[in-house]
Amino acid sequence: YGEVPEGEAAEETWPPRPKSPYAASKAAFEHYLSAYGQNYGLRWVSLRYGNVYGPRQDPHGEAGVVAIFAERVLKGEPVTLYARRTPGDEGCVRDYIFVKDVVRAHNLALKSLEGVYNVGTGEGHTTQEVLQAVAEAAGKTSAVNPAPPRPGDLERSVLSPAKLLAHGWRPEVGFAEGIRLTVEYFRTR
Repeated sequence: YGEVPEGEAAEETWPPRPKSPYAASKAAFEHYLSAYGQNYGLRWVSLRYGNVYGPRQDPHGEAGVVAIFAERVLKGEPVTLYARRTPGDEGCVRDYIFVKDVVRAHNLALKSLEGVYNVGTGEGHTTQEVLQAVAEAAGKTSAVNPAPPRPGDLERSVLSPAKLLAHGWRPEVGFAEGIRLTVEYFRTR
């Protein structure tokens, strides 16, 4: 959707305004799905995720901040906090959705949905809040290396799950509980 204004959550009716090549490729794919659906009568569904996190997420990639923070905090290693605007701020705002809730959305989509659906909580959390929740769940803290914003990063991305809620889906794992479960996974692996 591009930048989501403060106090709002993006709805499926909002026109996509991709800020990165990755986001543009996802928007293009939805257009392909829609065209195939119109031309060949195929039922299609596209799920637009918030920031998916949970156990087994790769802590060594450039994405997946919850897993990255969990592993580094548990090891006592410093973490990099990319800025929202200027180094040292609270970081970008994202809608974090636990992987089990995403799986449940997929199961519903396979059975009965068609079109575009957001899979999120409608709640935004800063990168700093993620780090605080990870540190609390781990019972440890880490040094923070403030860094400038990365190219293509949105300042704020929060999704409205209203359309999916109307079909009976609900996010069942709250932010703090999801962080705790993720940290426990990394603690025991």
